[in-house]
Amino acid sequence: MITNQKLLCGLLLVSGLNCTSNTDSTENEKTFEFLKNERGDTIGQRTIKKQHGFTSKDGKVIIELQYDYIADFENGIAFIGIGKFIKNDSYETFEGKTGIIDSTGRILFSPQFDDVELYDRKIGVYRKNSKYGFFKINGTFLTDSIFEDAELFYHDLARVKMKNKYGFIDTTGHIAIPCRFDFADDFQKNKIAVVAVHGRYGIIDSKGAYVLHPVYEKIEPFDADIAYFKDKELFGVLNYKGEVVQKAIFKDKVYVTDNYERVCNVNNKWGLIDETGRIVIEMQYDKIRPDPERTKVSFWTGDKETSIELIDGRLKTSN
Repeated sequence: MITNQKLLCGLLLVSGLNCTSNTDSTENEKTFEFLKNERGDTIGQRTIKKQHGFTSKDGKVIIELQYDYIADFENGIAFIGIGKFIKNDSYETFEGKTGIIDSTGRILFSPQFDDVELYDRKIGVYRKNSKYGFFKINGTFLTDSIFEDAELFYHDLARVKMKNKYGFIDTTGHIAIPCRFDFADDFQKNKIAVVAVHGRYGIIDSKGAYVLHPVYEKIEPFDADIAYFKDKELFGVLNYKGEVVQKAIFKDKVYVTDNYERVCNVNNKWGLIDETGRIVIEMQYDKIRPDPERTKVSFWTGDKETSIELIDGRLKTSN
């Protein structure tokens, strides 16, 4: 599901256009305020009690004063909107109707969307009257707003929901994989996606055919070429072909670095597994901890501690 955009507005000078505004403030009054993100960093400025439009460099009006915000241009387009700003601690969000203009001032979409998000600046997802659809950045609609939910495209397929079931559309707007799954994750780089039917998880390819039929209690999203699956309350490892790399023997798993995770067996002994699913440290230790700077990993057997240095996130091996 797409979320409300945190949209900035201010005075812009882009591709020969000036963003103009009017105000009922006197000349000596403050006419803008700085916007900050969640960390308190200044990320832009918003005009106060103004409406925005565009003029050319020679002062010719391109777009009349009518919008409550005009966002920063990016890749030749900008969001426009009619509505109001809602304060959220150190930053603001815009609530209203959103549209899009290009850098010439041409209105691609008038303010009509309740929410909008773009994919690769070419195809976008919009929400309108509680339904979702897709549009092209050239100002045309790819689909009507017919979906209960919709996500951006990943590897040329976008997840959609109809009649409480998930499927996928292609970049032409056609249903590529019918909405028949109770759950579906986005497609990954190997053009596979995790899906679920009747509480069991499997894997499909980009044609909708099963790489792995739904048999597991859970399959987590793929990280690189592997994913953890859950069977009888224990974790194992699958590759993108749906083949078991490690049987379901792990009681728990905890992140160490991008290359390793701590894994624990049913006897509460810990070891390390790498990003390919291979056990690199056998499950024989009472606990394993990386230091806060991720420069080493320490292993304990009772009170006895040993350590292995981490170089670029990998265990240093002896020559």
